[in-house]
Amino acid sequence: MKDLLWPLHAAVNPSSYKREIFPEMGEMTVKILARINNSLELVCKKLAGWILILFTLTISVQVTLRAVFSYPLSWAQDGAVMLFIWMVFLGAPVALRQRSHFIIDLFNGRVGRSSLFCDVISDILIFVFLYVLIVYGSTFVKITSSMYYSYIYVPQAVVVISIPVSAAIMTLMNIENLVKDLRTLANIGAACEGGVRNG
Repeated sequence: MKDLLWPLHAAVNPSSYKREIFPEMGEMTVKILARINNSLELVCKKLAGWILILFTLTISVQVTLRAVFSYPLSWAQDGAVMLFIWMVFLGAPVALRQRSHFIIDLFNGRVGRSSLFCDVISDILIFVFLYVLIVYGSTFVKITSSMYYSYIYVPQAVVVISIPVSAAIMTLMNIENLVKDLRTLANIGAACEGGVRNG
């Protein structure tokens, strides 16, 4: 049970884990994970950027043809929806790693260990959410593999697969966030204990 709840235990008592967890993970492992996430973040940014351009062009052409020539494109709406969904789920891992999602601050003015403790709890809850996205998103992909868009003969699974793919990438990003939070928490805990002993 302790193996399953070690992030929570480390958040409560970080100093006891400073020497146990992080040497086992190793600096090299953390650096490799950071490099992988750097590459994934770059790919997500570039793909989302290109998709944004295609999305803007699709909408612009659709509006122009409809308003000026009264000739709307039948596939433009489905195409725009597909591009928009992929753009959102490619941007989500980047936002998670940079911690730029909207946050509701329930405890104003919290600093130090209390702030980091809440961050660790948040990281753990994010893993639960990502697990749901991967499991049920994969099931949804199977269901929609035989369903096609009305005007574009493309399976809806092509779009739905963005959910588990994005969740898998976010899992790697969140592991990095959790490790950073635990290490910072452990350093603060060690510094507090050192200050008490010196006092």
